[in-house]
Amino acid sequence: MTWQWIALAIFSLTLLPVGQAMANGWAPRRLRSRLTPVRPRGWALLALYAAAPLNTLPRLADATSA
Repeated sequence: MTWQWIALAIFSLTLLPVGQAMANGWAPRRLRSRLTPVRPRGWALLALYAAAPLNTLPRLADATSA
């Protein structure tokens, strides 16, 4: 269960700020030529971030599989 808390914290510290920045159209200059569709990639990162807590929180609350 400790690893799930650690993974949730890492996702919160990495994917959330980067996804929000990219969804607003920001990308580093050196990657701007490679990341042409910046906004859709940002929304994809935010979708990944949203899926992580939805899968982890029931396990952390010791919910049954039913």
